[in-house]
Parts: sequence; structure tokens; C-alpha cells
Amino acid sequence: MSAGRIRGPNTAGRASARGIRAVCSVIALCAPLLAASATAAERLPIFSKNTSYDQARSSLVSLGWAPVAQATQHCDANGCYDRCAHGSAGRCEAYPEAETCHEFGLASCGMIWRRGGALIEIRTFSADVPPYVDRVQCRSGC
Repeated sequence: MSAGRIRGPNTAGRASARGIRAVCSVIALCAPLLAASATAAERLPIFSKNTSYDQARSSLVSLGWAPVAQATQHCDANGCYDRCAHGSAGRCEAYPEAETCHEFGLASCGMIWRRGGALIEIRTFSADVPPYVDRVQCRSGC
């Protein structure tokens, strides 16, 4: 017989139980941290159907959201272009947070807002000023 420990039939079971207890301890320690980060995420604001963007804008400001002013030109891998189509210039001037506005179809715009680490986009429609809120979507941190 070689020098060293002689393992009995229950030794492997005890090692496995210790491993399971260690994993459970790690989960128990991490669970509160995960729960805290999940509750720290921003909730998306909700607007009723046919809410004018001006009303939504006032509500957002009162809730602590801030409009994110956009540059006049947007550049990506395909080149640089004006952020708003020619027929949308009035909306882009009225709302500096308008990232893009389209001239045709529903004449939609994407308005960008920030609160803390959360970034949201308010999609609007209508060529009229003010446009109407179509939907709210998270960009990050929500």
C-alpha cells in the first residue's frame, strides 16, 4: 500500500457536498447585488395615446429627464448627412433633441432623452408641430 490517505466510500460524497455548499454561498452573496442592479434600472415613461410631444416633453422634464441636444450632422460608416430631412427642418429647430426626422410617410422623429445612466428615444409622428408620441424605447441603462 502506498503512503498517504486512504479514502473511504463516503469521502467523494463529502467533497461533493462541500462544493455544493460553496456554490450556494456564492449565490447567496451575489443575489442581493443582482437584485439591487435590476431595481436600479430606469423605468420607461408611459404616455397615453395621442399625447402631443410638447405635453410629453413637459412631463419628462418634471420627471427629471433632460433632452440630449444633437449635432446638426450625423456621421456613420456611410458618410455624413443632415440629421433632419429638408421638410423636417422646422421640427429639428424646435426640438434640438431630435436625432432624426423624416419628411415622408408618418414624418417620424427620434427624440433623445437622458436621466442618470439611462438613455431613451421618444418616437413621434406627424408633420405638424408639435408631433404626437408614438412610442418610447430604451437605448441604454433602462
